[in-house]
Amino acid sequence: MEQEQAFRGEMLYTGMLEGALVDPDYSVRVDNVRWSQPGEATILSDQFFLEWLMYREDDIECARPGRNFVTSHAVILVPPGQAVRTRWNSGRLRTISCSFRTELLADYPELLSFLSSLDGDHQFNLDSPFLQAGLTRIADEVVTPGLDSGFMVRSLLFAICGEIRRATLGQPVPQECDGALSPGQMTMLRQVLHESGKLPTVVDLAQHCGVTSRALSPLVKRATGVTLRHYIARERLNRAKALLDDQKLMVKQVAYSCGFASAAAFTAAFRKTTGMTPVEYRTRC
Repeated sequence: MEQEQAFRGEMLYTGMLEGALVDPDYSVRVDNVRWSQPGEATILSDQFFLEWLMYREDDIECARPGRNFVTSHAVILVPPGQAVRTRWNSGRLRTISCSFRTELLADYPELLSFLSSLDGDHQFNLDSPFLQAGLTRIADEVVTPGLDSGFMVRSLLFAICGEIRRATLGQPVPQECDGALSPGQMTMLRQVLHESGKLPTVVDLAQHCGVTSRALSPLVKRATGVTLRHYIARERLNRAKALLDDQKLMVKQVAYSCGFASAAAFTAAFRKTTGMTPVEYRTRC
C-alpha cells in the first residue's frame, strides 16, 4: 500500500483497481493502469506472490539480487522471503496479482516444499495455457463476483499451484484432441477473447492454446464448425451483449472493453450482426 501511495504521489501512472478479494489465507487484485514512464520495484513478502500480465504493451523484466534481468512474458511466482526486482517500460498493463500464505498448502507439504524452493529464472516465465486460464478465471471472479466466489478462488489457487509444479517439472500438457482443439484449449480461447481491452492477434491466441498460428484456424474449424474469424466475431458479440446488460456501462466503455477502436465501429459491427444498435438491444432486452 505504501508503494502504491508513493507511485500515486509521483503521478507515475493512471488507471484503476478493477477489483479485489481478501481472505485470511490469500488476497487477489486486478489492476488496469497506464504508466507514464518506466518504473522499477522490489517484490519481497512473507507470502507467496503470483502475478500475470493479462495485457501488456511490452514485457517486463525480473531479477534476483546480484543476477541479470531476464524478460518475463508469462506468469511470475515469488516464494516467501525471496527478493525480486522488477522493471517495466511506460504503457498500459493489466495485471492479476495473488498473495497467499503458506498455510493454504499446509495439507500438501510436498507441494509447499517444491514451490518454496523455486529460485531460478524459470520462476519468471511459468508458461502454461492452463495456468493462464486459471488466473483469468480468478480475475473474472474478482472483477465480477458471483455465488461462492471465495470458494472458487481458493479452489483455483490449489489447481494453479499444482499446475506450476507440473509445468516446472516438464510434464506434458495436452495439446490437440482428434485434430481439433481440446475442451481445455477452447476454454482458454474463450477466456482470452473475453478479456477487456485490445483484441488479441492470431499469434497471441495460438500461444495461449499452445499451438502454432498456422494450425489454430483449422483446429478451431474442426472444433466449432466455423472459421476462426467468425468464431472471434461471435465471441466478441457475446461479450458485448453480456456487458450491455449492465446499465451502468456506457456504450463506448463496452466498445473499448470488446476491443473496438471506437463506439462508432462497435455500433456498426453490432448492427450488422444483430440488426439492432447497442442502444436498441439494451432497450429491448
